[in-house]
Amino acid sequence: KDLSNQISGISRVESRVAALRRHAVRVRNHAKLVDCYLSTFYKNKGIFTFGASSRLLATDITENPLKYRVYSGAVLGQSHNISRYDLPDPGVYREFFRSNPLIDFKPLTSTCSYFKGCPIDKLDITIAYQLPELVGKYKKLTQIQPYL
Repeated sequence: KDLSNQISGISRVESRVAALRRHAVRVRNHAKLVDCYLSTFYKNKGIFTFGASSRLLATDITENPLKYRVYSGAVLGQSHNISRYDLPDPGVYREFFRSNPLIDFKPLTSTCSYFKGCPIDKLDITIAYQLPELVGKYKKLTQIQPYL
């Protein structure tokens, strides 16, 4: 009975950490894709594009992301650890940007500071290293010690 409790405890912790990791990957991919939309907006924005024309450009980018190659930029450009299979359908983001205007967002680089670093980099480190280490530490703690 003690052995089965130990094993079920490990599997529960592993499944919770796996669920947390999946959610963290989705959050990271969402943040990077929104940043790709923003960088596309700033690349296509002209010197005299402001006010209503700026909102029209943002709407055109969010309604036609394939025309502006937003998704290919997300996979090939700045977001190296995003698989094209992890990206949701453009229709999902079309609906998202209808309720959350693109021009209201700030680039990911604006969240970085010299002393604290970038939150998105910390999230990448957590996904790649800290969560797997957490499972390993828990397994070490719960290992059954043989009687000597």
